[in-house]
Amino acid sequence: MAPANLWVQMFKRFRSYFIHHRAERRGTLFVLILSLIVMVVAVIYPRLVAPEPPKMTRLDEIPTESIPAVVGPGDAVEGPVSRKKEPPKLFHFDPNGLSDSGYTALGFSQREIGTLRKYMAAGASFREKDDFGRLYFMDDERFDSIRPFLLLPETAPARKPKYTKNYPEKPERTKWSDTATYDAFKYDPVKADLNTSDTNELLAVAGIGSFYARQIVEYREELGGYFTLAQLMELWKMTEENVDRIAGQVEIDTTKIQKMDINAATTQRLAKHPYIAFDLANKIVTRREELGGFHDIDEMVEEGLLNDELRLKLAAYLEFR
Repeated sequence: MAPANLWVQMFKRFRSYFIHHRAERRGTLFVLILSLIVMVVAVIYPRLVAPEPPKMTRLDEIPTESIPAVVGPGDAVEGPVSRKKEPPKLFHFDPNGLSDSGYTALGFSQREIGTLRKYMAAGASFREKDDFGRLYFMDDERFDSIRPFLLLPETAPARKPKYTKNYPEKPERTKWSDTATYDAFKYDPVKADLNTSDTNELLAVAGIGSFYARQIVEYREELGGYFTLAQLMELWKMTEENVDRIAGQVEIDTTKIQKMDINAATTQRLAKHPYIAFDLANKIVTRREELGGFHDIDEMVEEGLLNDELRLKLAAYLEFR
């Protein structure tokens, strides 16, 4: 089809959208007129029926009796007035014999008085001022204000023995040292090696249960061995008290530590160590390839790969070939 004919066809098709019958034209005209009327009414009607603005009343036209009175600072006010609770007035008292009403006057709540009575009913008493300050509801500020009024000594005298009767001395008996040598009874504590003992051998140590024994062995395998007793503090829920308790019953053979060749270990091998994160392992391998290898751990510190803490932790586990 020629281009001219194509344009003619397109024009005819477009023109067909605007050709309507007489009835359609009337309907369209009616809709347009109706829409115009609605728009005009919507704009004009609110203005025709708008409410009148409220009439403003002058201040001098308002009756004086209808204006609420303003109370000044010095004026008296009838009716209940909320006031800030005044602090209780303190007085000298003996906490061991003061009544409930006395404690109430000092500002103690009924709950605090009930707790105090239960404490005393259990056999407790206040011998010195600091004893009263140990009550759980007695904070430092409150106790400091009450302390001067306590009829108690600053420090209680030492308790005397309950029984002072002189009992006859026990008859002498044969001592074990008279019949045996000292070496036969010498105390020889259990010695378990943290780098070689299994869980059963560790259970023989007082202070190490099955939970800690299993953790010690598992962490030893991750580290490659222990080089100091302080590493036990890195175990979950291990406390200083537990380490002190087992310190005299264990030993560490540092020759059993499994070391890593820093110039040959892969990134994955280095990252398995608890002290080396994957990001650090990747940096070590990258810098090692650039330098052609590390000569010692101090060189790794100079390169910014290790800080002083990591140098101390990793010195026992790295070797440089």
